[in-house]
Amino acid sequence: QYGYKQSYKKAAELFSSAAEKGHARSQFNLAMFYYDGRGVEKSIDKMVFWLKKAEASGMPEAAAALKEIQKIIADK
Repeated sequence: QYGYKQSYKKAAELFSSAAEKGHARSQFNLAMFYYDGRGVEKSIDKMVFWLKKAEASGMPEAAAALKEIQKIIADK
């Protein structure tokens, strides 16, 4: 869109780099990429790992997402 080729793999690499440095929004976004398998291999374990990091960094969306994931897992 807007003349730029979208690359989920490149976005995942950039999110990963920022997430490793403690950037909460990147941690959350990387978790969602692992959930969807966008640019990375789908991994629930890695998604939960990054959601926990984002939650610890003070991101309320991550806390809400973790609660939803725990409900889904408990219902299975």
